Amino acid sequence: PRGAGAADMPPARDVADGEGVRLWRTTDERKRYDDFATLYALARALEKLERAYVRSSVDAKAYERACVDLTSKFKTLRSVLRDSVPDLDRFLETYGARVPAARRRLEAGVPATAEHGGAARGTEAEGRAEARAVADATHCFIGVMDTVKLDMRAKDQVAPALGDLLLALCKVSRLPNDFEGTKCVRKWVLRLDEMRASEVLEEEETREFLYEIENAYSTFLASLGG
Repeated sequence: PRGAGAADMPPARDVADGEGVRLWRTTDERKRYDDFATLYALARALEKLERAYVRSSVDAKAYERACVDLTSKFKTLRSVLRDSVPDLDRFLETYGARVPAARRRLEAGVPATAEHGGAARGTEAEGRAEARAVADATHCFIGVMDTVKLDMRAKDQVAPALGDLLLALCKVSRLPNDFEGTKCVRKWVLRLDEMRASEVLEEEETREFLYEIENAYSTFLASLGG
């Protein structure tokens, strides 16, 4: 694909002994290669983090903080490089990044601690933790809907709030794994992931988005008995 294969590489040239090989000819090309290197490094870092968590080499809270930070940075840079890296799997293959655990985490959109549970809690704290999770999810639902209703429809305005909502929902332990509200939010997270940072939801998309998120919120409240 463009940006991840030979088509975007500068032409080869003879190099004298001891002379460094320059991969770029212009400032824009240098910036693009720097961005490629950063994207690669973030993917490798996320892969190492996932494997460290599985081996219990990092505690759940530290893992979750680092995972949220790495995935957020990766998705932000990926949106900037959408034209140069249209096919992420091809990009990773081209540069030899074998990162299956990182790809799985990026697709899930939330840390393993939220997706599967696993943040250690004592039984006395479970009730308080669940109450906080419900409050956080409620706050995030309202925040997402208010953002769009205030006509902030750009990807870089909506995606962070939507990601927070997905993470918050995954932490509400009383919700079933196949909860429709969570599936709806994850669908929109993935949909926004495919947009460039500057792209905005069109009017029809905005109406669809609000309709589905409001329905998800109603379903969430009903599941709580509210």
